[in-house]
Amino acid sequence: RSITMGERHLPSDRKVLLRVQVAQLGLKGPALRKFVLLAGSRYNPVTDELKMSESREPSSLLNKRRLADTLNALIAEANKKDDSFADVPLDFKYCDYKPKAKFPLAWLPKTQQN
Repeated sequence: RSITMGERHLPSDRKVLLRVQVAQLGLKGPALRKFVLLAGSRYNPVTDELKMSESREPSSLLNKRRLADTLNALIAEANKKDDSFADVPLDFKYCDYKPKAKFPLAWLPKTQQN
C-alpha cells in the first residue's frame, strides 16, 4: 500500500505494506514450518498470510526493494537444510482468534425460524 498526498511529502508516503499468502510461496513440509517460525508474529495462521511493512528508507521504491529482499532472505533461510528447528514449538498466542458461537435457532420466535 502506498499513499501519496499530491505535492506534499509526508512520512506516510514512504511506508510500504507487503501481504503474501504463504501457500503461494511454494514451501512444503519442514521448510514451511521453518518459514512460519522465522516470520513470527508477522504470520497470521487464520488467514495463512504474511504481513510486513517498511518505512526506513526515504522513498517507497527503496522500501519496496527492502521488503522484497527481506522476503527472499526468509524464503532462502527456510529452504536451508542445516537446521529445521524441529524442537521449537509453533506458538500462535499472539493470534487472538476465537470462533464465533452460532446462535441457536430454537431461541428465535417461531415466525423467524421458517
